[in-house]
Amino acid sequence: MFLNPAALIAFDEEDFLVFPGLNNFLVPIRVGQRLTLEPEFGIIRYSSSVSGSFGTSSSEFSHMRVGVGVLASLGRRGGLVPYVGPRIGVTRFRTSSRYSGSTTEYKTSRDDWWVSGVVGGQYFFSPHFSIGGEAQVTRVSLGQEENEPPSGSTSSDYSTTILGTNGLLVLRVFF
Repeated sequence: MFLNPAALIAFDEEDFLVFPGLNNFLVPIRVGQRLTLEPEFGIIRYSSSVSGSFGTSSSEFSHMRVGVGVLASLGRRGGLVPYVGPRIGVTRFRTSSRYSGSTTEYKTSRDDWWVSGVVGGQYFFSPHFSIGGEAQVTRVSLGQEENEPPSGSTSSDYSTTILGTNGLLVLRVFF
């Protein structure tokens, strides 16, 4: 499991973006002495309802991440095992809103993808448990937003990419 509590501090359902690797679950699978595959997944779901003199509004938000890491060990130094490799994946962003007096539900969706280069290390306390850290350089490509009902404006192609760094703590259990 990746641990990065700072990811929850910057929550904003309108402009929500979570870099890959934040608060994800990992499934480390040792393929050989020097290679580990790490499928990962994570989800954040948020819903709210507000009532007031203006009426009632409700909204829902979800952000799902799925990816895989291919990590190569750089040898063993006692209990310490440094590694390098790429991580790739996709994120699925969805929102919906409903306002009183309207039968229309407004939906927005976007699919993004990412690729990261990672350098890390893990210290094995036993053959089945390790704790470590990882530094990442990540490129995120944001997908085109789709609105329902359509906004009525002509669609235009655009490209948005984000490049960022991240440092994470990692807990792993091997069976």
